[in-house]
Amino acid sequence: MVPTLIDGQRVYRKSLAILEYLDESYPSPSILPGSNRDRERIRSLAQVMVTDTSPLVSPRVLTHLREELGLGKGARKEWVRHWTAQSLQALESLMVDNPATARYCHGDVVTMADICLVSQVYGLAQQGWDLSAYPTIDRIYRNCMALPAFADAAPRLQPDALAAAR
Repeated sequence: MVPTLIDGQRVYRKSLAILEYLDESYPSPSILPGSNRDRERIRSLAQVMVTDTSPLVSPRVLTHLREELGLGKGARKEWVRHWTAQSLQALESLMVDNPATARYCHGDVVTMADICLVSQVYGLAQQGWDLSAYPTIDRIYRNCMALPAFADAAPRLQPDALAAAR
């Protein structure tokens, strides 16, 4: 399953678990900064992207829609578009008028929520998804992608992990 992180002899799986492991193992800079209330909000925003949006484009889900439910390409595309829009609207509504939302999802430092946002929105942006209905998400995504750490980590710039492992 992806994502997978190998650190030494250990293998770690699942996005949020990996991010929390990294934050605990390499605490500076923290991707879960602030008070317990701040960290709850950051985790909540991250979970909207990881649990509500990411499964929509999972190959396992798309295969099930095609093979088990018999949905054609057009119907699958519309299904993904509908539910992705619902997830993006939910995330937008959690951030748009919240005073904690600033340059990034929560304040002016990159957090776990921003990492999750970029990991989902990057693919949508590459597909030409119109983000104008989600101005807060679009602004935060652009702010993140202006940072070398995000720009240099873009999937299109990464070697094929499977080929590298062979």
